[in-house]
Amino acid sequence: MPSDFDTTVEVTESSTTVNKFISTLRNLPPCEEDTFRIFERNHREFYSVHFDTATWASMQIYKTTNVVKYIGGDNITGIPTLNLTPSIGENFMREQIKFKKIELWGLVGKGASQYGPIKKTSPGNYQELEDLLFGEVEIASSPIVMAARLEVSHGNKKIGVCFCDSTMQTFQVLEFLDNDIFSNFESLIIQIGVSECLINLYDSSYDHIKLKEVLERCDVMITKAPNNKFESTSIAQDLSRLLKPSINVETINELNFSIAMKSTACLINYLQLLDYPDNMNQYTIDTYNLSQYVRLDGSAFKALNLMPGTKDSNKYSSLYGLLNHCKTSQGSRLLSQWLKQPCTNPQDIQERLDLVQIFLDDYQLKDTLHNQLLKSIPDLCRICNRVKRNKSSLQDVIRLYQVVTKLPEFVQAIDQSQYAPQLEAAYNRFLREYTTSLQKLQEMVEETVDLAAADNHVYKIKPNFDPKLKEVDVQMENTLNQINKLYRQMANQLELEMDKKIKLERSNAYGYCFRVTKSDAPKLRNVSGIVELSVQKTATLFTTAKLKQFSEEFEDLSTSYNTVQSALVSQVLVVTSSYCNVFEALNGLIAHLDVIVSFAQAAESAPFPYVKPNILTGEKDKLELRGARHPCLERQEDVSFIPNNLSMERDKKEFLIITGPNMGGKSTYIRQTAIIVLMAQIGSFVPCTQADICIFDGILARVGAGDSQLKGISTFMAEMLETSNIIKSATSRTLIVIDELGRGTSTYDGFGLAWAISEHISTNIKAFCLFATHFHELTTLKDKVPTVHNLHVTAHIDSNSRKMALLYEIREGVCDQSFGIHVAEIANCPSSVVKLAKRKVEQLEAQEQHTDNNYGLTPQQIQEGIEKMEKFKQLSNSADPSQSSELKALAQEISQDPYIQKILQNF
Repeated sequence: MPSDFDTTVEVTESSTTVNKFISTLRNLPPCEEDTFRIFERNHREFYSVHFDTATWASMQIYKTTNVVKYIGGDNITGIPTLNLTPSIGENFMREQIKFKKIELWGLVGKGASQYGPIKKTSPGNYQELEDLLFGEVEIASSPIVMAARLEVSHGNKKIGVCFCDSTMQTFQVLEFLDNDIFSNFESLIIQIGVSECLINLYDSSYDHIKLKEVLERCDVMITKAPNNKFESTSIAQDLSRLLKPSINVETINELNFSIAMKSTACLINYLQLLDYPDNMNQYTIDTYNLSQYVRLDGSAFKALNLMPGTKDSNKYSSLYGLLNHCKTSQGSRLLSQWLKQPCTNPQDIQERLDLVQIFLDDYQLKDTLHNQLLKSIPDLCRICNRVKRNKSSLQDVIRLYQVVTKLPEFVQAIDQSQYAPQLEAAYNRFLREYTTSLQKLQEMVEETVDLAAADNHVYKIKPNFDPKLKEVDVQMENTLNQINKLYRQMANQLELEMDKKIKLERSNAYGYCFRVTKSDAPKLRNVSGIVELSVQKTATLFTTAKLKQFSEEFEDLSTSYNTVQSALVSQVLVVTSSYCNVFEALNGLIAHLDVIVSFAQAAESAPFPYVKPNILTGEKDKLELRGARHPCLERQEDVSFIPNNLSMERDKKEFLIITGPNMGGKSTYIRQTAIIVLMAQIGSFVPCTQADICIFDGILARVGAGDSQLKGISTFMAEMLETSNIIKSATSRTLIVIDELGRGTSTYDGFGLAWAISEHISTNIKAFCLFATHFHELTTLKDKVPTVHNLHVTAHIDSNSRKMALLYEIREGVCDQSFGIHVAEIANCPSSVVKLAKRKVEQLEAQEQHTDNNYGLTPQQIQEGIEKMEKFKQLSNSADPSQSSELKALAQEISQDPYIQKILQNF
């Protein structure tokens, strides 16, 4: 529920206006799929939503439908309506923009007398509502929209994609071949962080359906586009208008990607980029290299909790929340990008690790940057976007100017460090270059802009540039003095300390007004002439007749001043726009510095300090972790984490089978290993006492069913889809994490699949794999495959009380018993149920000693017997005489096989 819970929005529109609005609502066309429509009312005095959207929104915001009103009739004939204050309405749009398309309707047409759509957004494109919703709010990650086209020729599936970051004004394209489950496409979606994807509206082929399933599995909004939107005949001409003048369209390699260019054309059309003059000559285009980053599938992305979920309130529930000590928006966005794009280049990883080490060793430098300098840097990319789109103001110019004045402090802080030589190449040489490049801008701002007035949040050109400006400025100064006089008088009258208990504010809605804290608000009742403007959660805004008069006078003068200075402001903004390239480069440098400092802060502030991993190159692949911990779990309250070791080595120990009781720590152990590897490959220190880590090209997972059942996929089918993806896309340099396999089907089918998949990974793919399983019989795979090793989580059972204590330690070898009933006791199952379970187990064990449907054999013996019979059948039907010796040898094995002999005895 919002803090300023207000369900009684005062509607000041006339009855005629309201009736006309009701008539408009009754004649509205239906919304598109996944779209909600919201109305801006009475010059944004409030917002309203209607029909089913009103009911849905009321549940989302207030958790009740009691706040829904009916206009134009009763609760049967009327229109369900929910009115929202500006703050609640805009906050609601901010929340929903990640998942739905938004249509904002307002008054349009001649005389602004009719309602129509004025702004539209989608999860991949915030541009039209960015200034309204995110003017002063951090955007944690840039929205990415992608267009994808699949073409199949001679059985080869080729995908051409183009994706656009409208915040950074970049296109990236690529074409690639994919398998029948589109694992490369899935990895691309995770790496890029795609929010929305355009695909062909009319393609209903099997491959296209599979493509859609991948997008749905990765929670990407699908927007269908007609086939003619993928027409690329004029793409070169379109790109020549959009790309920066320094890019010669005729020579770029990207034009050779014919399928990707069709996707590019579709994307340009969807975003309507050619309709806005401020987009011209602003974009760049590059070819994206899919192999330069670690390949992550959707299951791994979710299982490792890399990014916070929509309902995560705990900062430490995700790796992003844990590592994000960034002080800038651009730093937070870059961290999000790095988590989705771990490096595979050992040199890049090592450079990041070395920088993190420097900031850990030089506490003073880290503290100065983290707590003083970085927090003063605004989102330069978004400011530059406003400047280039002619939607900026002098306030943006001043904010850029303030950044320029801060750069020498960055340079000085780094120069004073004992590690200045190492940091020179990474940061300071660029900071010096940018400072020099921006010197002329700094001089222009100091000559033309009234910086003293900016301290009072008044943004204007110096009055000495024009006699008219000087005249209006004197009047503004006099009026402001009168306002400040009223401020002092009111503070004395209420006996409140200025700038603490009572403040003078300039509000967009009310002009100049007073603010008092919630605890002091009762004092207003004893003073005549006070008009309350707004009662908020922590304060009350109010005014008086005199303050309102002077405030209106000041606003009129301010409008006059802006009218006179508009031409000069335009000139200043034009000059400022010519420096945007420098500020955008500086933005990237600041983001990088912010993330590296954030890594150092995270490593230092952990319950037990992180260590610098040793990145192995040019050696035999090895993964050695000592005292490894799960970074998120150890930060949870009331958790005392037990560290564990892990050792894997190429050709010796590649496949680890982990058995043991549920809740014993198997899942945590395998997930923390994957997380530690990923942390190392983004350049972060890791939660271990020692770590030797080789470079992996992918992290793939089969962990949990998630929300598959909500999408109509059974638990078993979800397992098979994820496992199929692993088998078809993993290489010997991939880290595979499997948490249970073979559930949701019969015990023997499940075991057979678990055995076959384990054997295939360990003998054919030869990837490093951690497999947590409840099939204890699977541990005998070690006898067949020498690179398979067994581990188990430990538990202690008291010999007298028979109570179990989970120790959460990982040890070599096989778990020697099942702990299912003991886990049920820990989970506080009713004692009567537990006793019945124990009796049933005793009965079954006694029965197995006498008669057993499986002849008293283990599932592994049964599986081996079945495999021998299948092979015998194949060889018997073969006409190849060269296989006769193999057939004789197999016949000898069959004559001694216990499972086949049991069958023959009972035939």
